[in-house]
Amino acid sequence: ILLLPKSHPNPSTWTALINKSKAFRLHSLLTSPQSFSSTYEREAAFSHSDWEARLKNPLAYTFVAKSTPTPTPSPSVPAPSTHGEHISSFLTSDWVGSAVLFGPKPTEYDTNSGSTALFDIYGLFVLPSAQGIGLGTALMEACTTHAAPLAAAMNVDKAVVRVSVTKGNERVLELYRRIGF
Repeated sequence: ILLLPKSHPNPSTWTALINKSKAFRLHSLLTSPQSFSSTYEREAAFSHSDWEARLKNPLAYTFVAKSTPTPTPSPSVPAPSTHGEHISSFLTSDWVGSAVLFGPKPTEYDTNSGSTALFDIYGLFVLPSAQGIGLGTALMEACTTHAAPLAAAMNVDKAVVRVSVTKGNERVLELYRRIGF
């Protein structure tokens, strides 16, 4: 699992990350249009600047999963990386999944013990050919694990992570239930 960076010092690497992110998202929208609230037609019209803005958004943390020769589910997801050689391996591999952690969002409620940081997870998707090996769970764990230090940096007592499901997307609904949402 890789947490995509908000920028990269090498312009060609940065452009490659933007293009790969765009290509995977558009492929996802074509592969499973019923899984998303957006459409291929809408997002295919985005400019390069629009795609770059998605990655640079300070509230959006995009995680991607790549194909591996022998994928196996892991009970413990390694910490997502944004290091150079890891980025290179993701640029030369096929992406098979993604999810976006969005937040912390402004919240109108507080708990009795203090403030709460609110996050949403959007766009969880794993290609059909890579489903059933734990990548959806790994992407969700990467998102929820990343929310905790972001909340701590705000000096709040807890992070609340929400998910939503497009009507009829029973497979992801079952995943969310299985992992405690």
